[in-house]
Amino acid sequence: MEKMIIGVLGLLLLLFLTACSAADNDISMGTVDYHALSAYEKTYIGKNSDVGAILMKLPGSNILEEISLSERNLAVLYDTNKIDKQKENTWYNKQSAVQKVFLHNILYLSALITNEKNITLTLQSDETEYNMELSSSDLEKFLNDDLEEKIKHEQGWNNFLEEELQAENQQELVKEFPLDVQ
Repeated sequence: MEKMIIGVLGLLLLLFLTACSAADNDISMGTVDYHALSAYEKTYIGKNSDVGAILMKLPGSNILEEISLSERNLAVLYDTNKIDKQKENTWYNKQSAVQKVFLHNILYLSALITNEKNITLTLQSDETEYNMELSSSDLEKFLNDDLEEKIKHEQGWNNFLEEELQAENQQELVKEFPLDVQ
């Protein structure tokens, strides 16, 4: 219990410091640093600072509000109210782009975190709330792929992401794992 409290406090400090230094530096899917993320292969829920570090290297890090890790479940809350000025043409202002970024991030999280049961990503804005929830095991069954193995090879991983996030494949994923819009 004491380790968990220390881990959560460390994660909160990491998020605070990173948010202060990178408030307007949004990472796009095209600028994700594969090598920085591959250092976190075989991360597990329980290594809270590593989970936080992964999220800080994925799109949405500048609007990351809260991370909840409990009983092998990962819940991430993004909040556009966290930034001073919202840009009109950014991913969090369009449902199709939110869907694509969520799928991108879930693929990375599923490949890097070995023991999660469930991943929930939520984006809150003044007007809308988006939510996507799934388990890595269901995702891997649907894709018929071992994501932990696939991420070990940079070119193969990049090709896989590009293919899965193409419009027609993305629609198949969303049919199976829908984006809830409220």
